[in-house]
Amino acid sequence: MLSSHGTSDQTIPFLGRTESANSTANATPDIYSWRSMWASLNGCKQTFISLGANPTTVEEPFVNATRYEYACPGAEHVGFTNGGLGHSWPTTKGLDHSGAPNNTASYNLTSTSIIPFFDAHTLP
Repeated sequence: MLSSHGTSDQTIPFLGRTESANSTANATPDIYSWRSMWASLNGCKQTFISLGANPTTVEEPFVNATRYEYACPGAEHVGFTNGGLGHSWPTTKGLDHSGAPNNTASYNLTSTSIIPFFDAHTLP
């Protein structure tokens, strides 16, 4: 599983959203918990400290981007947190206007991560 989320996303807030009687927006989990839950479902080791698995590797491969990797047996689980990015695909071109004005990233997710991910995980 590969996920990417911007910290300035107003559509699906990075830190989640509670359901409110005065809003039509649905509640959403915070992205850290969401990734951790999926890592646990993929067989990653769970700890008593959190409800889900903790990342085994955390690195900053690009400016304002943090990559979290979870060691799951038989499944690759990677999450990117993009500092300052809105509800947009991480690219230096800013082509995804839904996250404007925060719609550009310091790297292109497609060429650096998506294509290599699918190259490594082909269907039988």
